[in-house]
Amino acid sequence: VMAKPAKIEQKTEDRKVTRVEIIVSPPAINGLIGTTNSMRVSSVRDQRKLIDCETTGTPVPHVMWVLPENVVLPAPYYGSRMTVHRNGTLDIRSVRMADTGQLACIARNEGGETKLVFRLDVTDILEKPKLKSPKMESLLLTVGRTINLNCSFEGSPTPQLTWILLNGSPLLSGAQFNKFLHKSDGTLVISNPALSEAGTYRCLGRNAAGMVERTVTLMPGHKPEINNRYNSPVSIMNGQSLHLHCLTNTDSVHLAWTLAGRYAVLPNGTLSIQQASVHDRGSYTCRESDGKRISSGGVTKLS
Repeated sequence: VMAKPAKIEQKTEDRKVTRVEIIVSPPAINGLIGTTNSMRVSSVRDQRKLIDCETTGTPVPHVMWVLPENVVLPAPYYGSRMTVHRNGTLDIRSVRMADTGQLACIARNEGGETKLVFRLDVTDILEKPKLKSPKMESLLLTVGRTINLNCSFEGSPTPQLTWILLNGSPLLSGAQFNKFLHKSDGTLVISNPALSEAGTYRCLGRNAAGMVERTVTLMPGHKPEINNRYNSPVSIMNGQSLHLHCLTNTDSVHLAWTLAGRYAVLPNGTLSIQQASVHDRGSYTCRESDGKRISSGGVTKLS
């Protein structure tokens, strides 16, 4: 009897490798990230108040409000006087004086936690915002030099300040966008400005009684120049009066002379030396400055 050969079975194995990436980004509230953010808001007694808490992040953050005395309201929440909408907005139907204080919106996800603290001021007096600074102002812009644009209002309730940038984008208090930072005191800080930042910026002060606007125009600065030049040395007779003119191409500069001897500087920048003598021999240099840059004229030698 002949044995049959054993049948050899071959098994093949298919393998598929799948790469799974879990994308996590920390939550942001109204464009701000972190737990040290704060801003001031105001309202009038018995009026409705909406406080935005717009969140972004991956995965979608969980939002809650923490009120005084550690009262916690999740989103969404529907109460008789207060509502937290699904988008995070706190809705107070009738504000009370007792609502004055600190409210916090907190957003959490697997990427971390962000908190934005609102300091709510409640008043029963309506007063339209009033500017503490000029309604219009022009400033020179120096490339690369940080510039601060001031804006402050008074009124009741406390006005909410908004800066409108050159492209029309609003920048709320405490917010930052590229080179621009709107500080809580109303100052707009422009870091490392270029010539493209020259233009008109608007600051809006708004409360329940109305709105007031201030504009600040940044003008590109030009390096000042001394127009007149003297052929040195300048010679005069003993006892005569000497007038050295210092003419500039712009009015927005401060003129200064580097001097040796008796002198008087006239309002137009002319250096006057009365009864010049041999003791007034030396070099005289006229410099001008716009407060940020200095330009030197030629050195004048008196012999």
